[in-house]
Amino acid sequence: SRLALGLAEGIGLGFGQAVHVPAFRAAGAEVVAIAGSTAERAKAVAERLRIPRAVGGWRELVDDPMIDALSIALPPAVQAEVVVAAAATGKHVFCEKPAAVTVAQAEAMVEMVERAGVVHAIDFLFPEIPAWREARRLVPLLGELHNISLLWHVQTRPKALDSWKRDPAQGGGVVGAFASHALYNLEWLTGRPITAIPWSAEGTDLDGTQVSLSTTLGLSGVQVYVSVDTQGAGGHRVRIVSERGTLKLDNTSADYVRGFLLRVQWRNELTQELVAPVRLTDTDTRALDRVLLVLATVPVVRRFLAAVAGGPAVTPNLHDGLRVQRWRERLTSSTW
Repeated sequence: SRLALGLAEGIGLGFGQAVHVPAFRAAGAEVVAIAGSTAERAKAVAERLRIPRAVGGWRELVDDPMIDALSIALPPAVQAEVVVAAAATGKHVFCEKPAAVTVAQAEAMVEMVERAGVVHAIDFLFPEIPAWREARRLVPLLGELHNISLLWHVQTRPKALDSWKRDPAQGGGVVGAFASHALYNLEWLTGRPITAIPWSAEGTDLDGTQVSLSTTLGLSGVQVYVSVDTQGAGGHRVRIVSERGTLKLDNTSADYVRGFLLRVQWRNELTQELVAPVRLTDTDTRALDRVLLVLATVPVVRRFLAAVAGGPAVTPNLHDGLRVQRWRERLTSSTW
């Protein structure tokens, strides 16, 4: 499968070259071209990564009939336009999250990929982490679910302060970049659709650094708290209390792929500690955090390529991206 990788100046040709390129190569795809904000910037990356072709701007890749698929590492404000244009030419698309800035943009993306009949994927990564996958396997064994809580404390990097990820108007902010994805993770983990998202105004800063939510997953007692400005500390904790026991998924380390410890306290039994080993197999990048992102991206890429080859539809896809976008718009709406 041929793959053209599009990157944007706003992220400094960073995420695409560090994560998308090695992930697609590890999955067996051929990366034949790369686009940057300028041809010079793209050429420098292409030479270092041994990519045959470099161009300035994504339009040239969209218009190239020899390219079969486009992997898009662009901010959400730009991604929607690229996806619609690429799908209109029959190209399969692999997207970043959030899918877009507005619901209307996300709907246009879904409409075009469905009309064109192309394969589409979006890389929500937590469901690819072994500890999370094992937790999902165990949830049906817990019986009736009584209460769920998710606490996510993140210290955002100083260099990201001017990034779109800190700007709600560009699809970022604590809701766009973090809280909406926490809701996606809970929906995936429990297998229950979110039917309502009332939010608690107390202690909530929707446009800034924290948000506290109460939501409905077909049961009562679901709480979500996300903070992206936790000084000197971090952590990610999920608790599911049920009739048969309590499932605990914890990560207090900086290793956000391999750092999760999964424990289940069955009623009247000792705690089980379940550790899913992960082996580093990628050698295309030295930075540990990028290697970890590659590990979580490769499974989604493999499903994407299998779908391109005629296999089953890939998940997660742009339908999931649209659903998350609707949650974000409801959370940030003045009428919600």
